[in-house]
Amino acid sequence: MFVPPYSPHEAWKPITTFEWNVGAARHLLSRMGFSATPEMIEVTMQRGLSRTVRDLFRPINEPERLQEIISDYVQQRDRIQELINATEDREERERLQRERRQYNQQAFESFAVEWMAFAGLPENSAQEKLLLLLQNVFVVGRDKVYDTQYLMEHQAVLRRGIASQLPDLCKAISRSPAMIRYLDLDRSRAGAPNENFARELMELFTLGEGNYTEMDVREAARAFTGYRIAPDGNFRFVEREYDGGMKTLFGRIARFRGDEVIDWIFQQPASERYFVRQFLLSYMSAELPPEPYIAALGDRWRYLGFSIPELVRTVLQSRIFYEPVYRGTIIKSPTHYYLGLCQELRLHSTPVARQLLGQLRGMGQDFQNPPNVRGWQENQAWISASTVSARRALVDALFRAVDSERLNADDSKALQQAEERGWGPFAVTRERLLQIAEVESMPLAEHLARYFLNIQPTAEYIETLAGLLQDDALGNPYQRLRSAVIALLQSPQYQLA
Repeated sequence: MFVPPYSPHEAWKPITTFEWNVGAARHLLSRMGFSATPEMIEVTMQRGLSRTVRDLFRPINEPERLQEIISDYVQQRDRIQELINATEDREERERLQRERRQYNQQAFESFAVEWMAFAGLPENSAQEKLLLLLQNVFVVGRDKVYDTQYLMEHQAVLRRGIASQLPDLCKAISRSPAMIRYLDLDRSRAGAPNENFARELMELFTLGEGNYTEMDVREAARAFTGYRIAPDGNFRFVEREYDGGMKTLFGRIARFRGDEVIDWIFQQPASERYFVRQFLLSYMSAELPPEPYIAALGDRWRYLGFSIPELVRTVLQSRIFYEPVYRGTIIKSPTHYYLGLCQELRLHSTPVARQLLGQLRGMGQDFQNPPNVRGWQENQAWISASTVSARRALVDALFRAVDSERLNADDSKALQQAEERGWGPFAVTRERLLQIAEVESMPLAEHLARYFLNIQPTAEYIETLAGLLQDDALGNPYQRLRSAVIALLQSPQYQLA
């Protein structure tokens, strides 16, 4: 375990202006968002560290197109439900149910395509990167939630929560219809409380294992009885289903309601360290700093009122964050890998939902559907024989023009509509590569490595890349360049941020 050469208190102080350089800017951008192109680095150097980090989430950008998708879907879903309620014919009911499922699937596919497009815009990337972390803490899954309205609105709750304090976000999450469905709060009532939400609130959202008792879970579960989903898909509280009796939680006796449970949880010492660890694992290193450093950051975060923006700013400006040992050590998630490729290759993510969802699923990150309540296990867990093969296939696809003859009618329509909106290109063209294909192999290899990699490559790596650029067996200069760039983007070194 790396022990920093300064005290836990000093570790979280900002770096000096003398330590702020192009390498630090690249590290910041590669962790803060999905890529660190030369243009992004230049702008960041001009703005400076404090201004770049200060303005990260001001204001929160809302994807307006997603709201339109929700509205259209809810209108169709509710129309069909009225017809289902009005018919007694079994076959007609089954037909209408299939139609409702079809609308739900279409809305979900539009959700995936539109979100990837929104997150892929550089001005949104830092915000949506943090959203990915929150989604992997406050987990819901499509397999159980099913309704696309709930999934999209859950994401919207988390996005708004980026600018808030964690206790307030936990309260909002407890009212999220997706969370109510996913953790069975809609089945919890006085006399028969369901413990799922109360348990995950303590174990996975706020405190971590070993920092609560089974009695705390049972008593907290009673406080969240009566949480329901209204017919319009919004939250409602049903007072008659609520257990208003006295409850004992972390040694305190009171008539706790749900929000009061959350407030009391954040009075417990472990609350200032649990989310800090999740943030550091995602943004700094798979190997956490020694515990005294985490405790020092947690103390500071409690003083700052558990503000999520303040935690982000503190870490991303800190001395310890820029230590060389923490650079280039995090394996990109499939979403990070995909959107980083698009940004660095100047491409737009595919508008073909079937292709997009299949690519993400193949790389191990099924959109809006983590494997269990603990979410995706990150870093080394992203890498296996099958997921590496899927990453390689993604890169290959980005260097092949879309074959319109192989698209079905829905995919062709999606592609046409995307082009009408000004989206594209969706693949690297021959013309773009020809612009640099004649550059000498060694300078070109050094340029490509410097452009694409977040780590300093070895001399052997550069020589291997240069060898591909001059290997006549690979074809003409264009074909050699194409093969070399694909090999670089498929290499283990490119998987690191």
